[in-house]
Amino acid sequence: MRSGAVALGRDRIQTLVLAAVAYLPLLANDMGRVAADTKAYLYLDPGRLLAGAPYMWQPEVAMGTVTHQNIGYLWPVGPFFWLGEAIGLPDWITQRLWLGSVLLAAGLGMRWFLRTLGWRGAALLVSSLSYMLSPYLLNYVDRHSVILLPWAGLPWLMGLTVRALRTPGWRHAAIFGLVTLTVGGVNASSLLLVGIGPVAWLAWCAVEGSAPWRRVVGTAARIGLAFAATGIWWMVGLAIQSRYGLPTLHLTENYKVVSDAATAPELFRGLGYWYFYGQGRLGAWIEPATSYTRWALPLSFALPLLALLAAAIIRFRHRGHALMLIVLGLLVGIGAHPYDGPSPLGRIFRDLTLTDAGLALRSTPRALPLSILGTSMLLGAGAAAMGRWRPRWEQPVAALLCVLVVANLSPLWQGEILGSLVQRPEDVPGYWHEAAAHLDASGDGTRVLELPGSDFAAYRWGNSGDPVLPGLMDRPYVARELIPQGSPASAALLVALDSEVQEGRLDPDGLAPLARLLGVGDIVLRSDLQFERFRTPRPDDLWADLRDAPGFGPAVSFGTPVANVAGPERPLLDQHTLSRPVGSQHPAPAIVLPVLDAQSILRIADPTRSIVLSGDADGLVAAAGEGLLEAGRPVLFSASLLDPVLLASALGSNARLILTDTNRLQGRRWGTIRETTGYTQRWDEEVDRGDLSDQRLDVLPVRPGTLTVARQTGIRVDASGYGNPVTFTAGDRPFHAVDGRLDTAWTVGAFDEVVGEHLTLTLDEPAPIESLTFVQARSQGQNRWITDLRIHLDDQVMDVVLDATSRTPPGQLVHLSGADVRVVVLEVRDTDVGRLDHYAGVTGVGFAEVGVAGVAADETILLPTDLTDLLGYDSGAELAIVLTRQRSDPRDPIRSEPERGMDRTMDLPWARTFELRGEARWSAHADDALLDDPGAPRVRATASLAGDLVSRGRAAFDDDPTTAWQPPIGPQDGQAVTITHPVPRAFRDLTLTYRADGLHSAPSAVTVLVDGVPIGRSTLPGTLRAADDLVTVDLGLPDATGRSLT
Repeated sequence: MRSGAVALGRDRIQTLVLAAVAYLPLLANDMGRVAADTKAYLYLDPGRLLAGAPYMWQPEVAMGTVTHQNIGYLWPVGPFFWLGEAIGLPDWITQRLWLGSVLLAAGLGMRWFLRTLGWRGAALLVSSLSYMLSPYLLNYVDRHSVILLPWAGLPWLMGLTVRALRTPGWRHAAIFGLVTLTVGGVNASSLLLVGIGPVAWLAWCAVEGSAPWRRVVGTAARIGLAFAATGIWWMVGLAIQSRYGLPTLHLTENYKVVSDAATAPELFRGLGYWYFYGQGRLGAWIEPATSYTRWALPLSFALPLLALLAAAIIRFRHRGHALMLIVLGLLVGIGAHPYDGPSPLGRIFRDLTLTDAGLALRSTPRALPLSILGTSMLLGAGAAAMGRWRPRWEQPVAALLCVLVVANLSPLWQGEILGSLVQRPEDVPGYWHEAAAHLDASGDGTRVLELPGSDFAAYRWGNSGDPVLPGLMDRPYVARELIPQGSPASAALLVALDSEVQEGRLDPDGLAPLARLLGVGDIVLRSDLQFERFRTPRPDDLWADLRDAPGFGPAVSFGTPVANVAGPERPLLDQHTLSRPVGSQHPAPAIVLPVLDAQSILRIADPTRSIVLSGDADGLVAAAGEGLLEAGRPVLFSASLLDPVLLASALGSNARLILTDTNRLQGRRWGTIRETTGYTQRWDEEVDRGDLSDQRLDVLPVRPGTLTVARQTGIRVDASGYGNPVTFTAGDRPFHAVDGRLDTAWTVGAFDEVVGEHLTLTLDEPAPIESLTFVQARSQGQNRWITDLRIHLDDQVMDVVLDATSRTPPGQLVHLSGADVRVVVLEVRDTDVGRLDHYAGVTGVGFAEVGVAGVAADETILLPTDLTDLLGYDSGAELAIVLTRQRSDPRDPIRSEPERGMDRTMDLPWARTFELRGEARWSAHADDALLDDPGAPRVRATASLAGDLVSRGRAAFDDDPTTAWQPPIGPQDGQAVTITHPVPRAFRDLTLTYRADGLHSAPSAVTVLVDGVPIGRSTLPGTLRAADDLVTVDLGLPDATGRSLT
């Protein structure tokens, strides 16, 4: 394709334009700041990352791990950043040069491919810019730019395929292999998806007759052999990781998540990748995404439509090839969308994704470079056709198309392409360097454990994506992140420990014993996290829990202790903040807690003094808190004792046997690091295979008696779902609908559709049921109710309208025929809000209680029996039984307790005498009457701050200015506190002291009552902030006598 264009058709000008557009806007974006792209250690210490990349086993990471995709950093990204470090470039400049080089490679590759096809003139620049500046790159440019390498390499691969087909020999096939080696090492699935392009091009050439089949097959064979020869290094790495590493594919996004976003319209404009549409607590995951739902939306559709228009009205040599690539890219990208009703081909692919091999190809939108390449060809062909029709118009039309292409990627020239939420300063704070040097001085015989875990390393000073500490020191390091590393056993133990930290349940007494077991010599408390982003523990609260933990030497602090305050995007003025004691100590940004009597990573233990635990990692954490772990004694799990020799030595009289209520049969999700485990299921309960987010990590062998399970009598309860689709909230479990308590409930569908959800009640035996009583669940801020309910009674069906009486006790009574029934299914048919386009902010629905006339339900938790089954006799070994109530933090009132009490059943085949000990505390849900001091006046409040006993009404009369009665968060009008004395007394000179600390609203007027009779109303100044955070006001009311003051 030729034209007579002059200016825009010159090779040098086109190359300069592509280079300027690729580099200059990126260099002008957020100068001095580094985006959290790919891997933090490329910037912190690329030499160390390169040194470790060839090794599949890395003992210094996560207590030893088989790496995932790490070998790909050997080329080209690792050497690129190493070179930048070697010549002294600032990290941010090296990053911008890397990103610009990826874009330029894509643009130059497109230009070279089209020149291979015979194109000349301004059309080359139009097509090259169109490909280089596709919105597709927004999905990855500031987080996973290495995934853009296959996109950048595709046009080079296409050009090499064309040349290999034209000329015999191995030259172009060999170069093809080298290109795939360069662009495919980190993410093989992306390479395979764009690799469809060269294969399809060859096939199309054979079908249309432009090349004989024999030549096509020979070309494909040469290219295939070159591809295999140059890719063997990462292929072997993937094979090793898949066999010996964690099942990472199953622990990250499932195909349904990908499929739901892969709609044809979105893919058509170069988008459609699920991450592009995600929203976090601080904003969009990909910040430029908001532009493409607003003013940029028309243009993003106009350009591909213009390309199709060009294909419809002009003819050129490779029009069929371009259209084939567009269709193929869209078909592959769409895959099995919609997931629940795909096309016949989509159904085949959906079923394929249930296998490991198919799941590896789940990110089907990464085939979009095929469509983008075809669309870019059509746009360029349109410009060339205009030049042939009206030669004088070619330059203006080509320039206009280039402007539109640049405008379509508006975040690039608006300075927003690198999101502010994924950036950090060029320099890491000095206190982290100081902490790293301190830790390195202790040698590498022990590990460093960093707490708390975090989904990603978002610090108050910036987001690095990965924790910075491993990139600054040489000690072995372990910390919990969203995607687990290590072995199944080590990952489970780390998750168990960190879950206690995240949920506010950590027993500080168990931390040092667990650290010794893990070979940890120092624990680092990172108190500079952006805690509101991933709901990690508040630094002040966690430091209060850990600073006096036994088993540690004096804490070593780095950095100046300052208040870590949530940002204005999400200030988190909540129960955690308001319940914090006045004057609580702020921790330093980094604190090192040295473990006393630390155990080295490599050590020996006495096999005759084993600690054998029936349970799992959660049981081990619980046992550590009770002082049952000892250095020098190996810990074995009874479920894994399959070797008779090991069994005999482990269960001798010198052993310590620990029976726990862990290793529960329960679901597990990995989309966050909080609320990841489901409720304890029955042994006969069917797992919902349709819930692809439930991925249970196989840690211990499953044999009869190894699991803790639920046993339900009277009524067995099942449900289509519970809680919400993102996390597991065991407090919303199905059995709570029949447990006889109105303060628990089964709920389902939080921020999701609920029509079709159902609760199934199965009676032990058929029984006559005269009626059902329904009390709907009422969670905090309840804004949706079930209105239409379908009741299935075995084979009979009846529809019921639930009215307002079902929303409060005693509930709505529904009369039945009284016939014998075995199975009752309650199906949600509609709610008062109807069907919505989206359900953000909409609460779930369910039942606090379903009363089945004449039938009562009961549930107990059965402990594992494998330990006593293995032993068969009483060896005289020490035996401890550790039971733990599943609970949630009461300061999170939107969460319900999984267990309000404990009901356990265990089987001990021999007689033993036990010493009973445990921990008990006042329930945060306790009624004020239970908290009264018998010798003191009675105090009652209309309501108090959830989860904090110190904020109850009696704090208003305790003469302690550091405590206060705090009503619940929300409207304060009408809140009241009353003190009642045994006998009448005089109330004189009444004053009121309230907090004016900037965290509380200020009262503007109060009414005072004595014995329920108003004695006056006082107007207050409403001061929100005072010097000492307190304001005392003389109410100026007359004296009064009575028993109670309100």
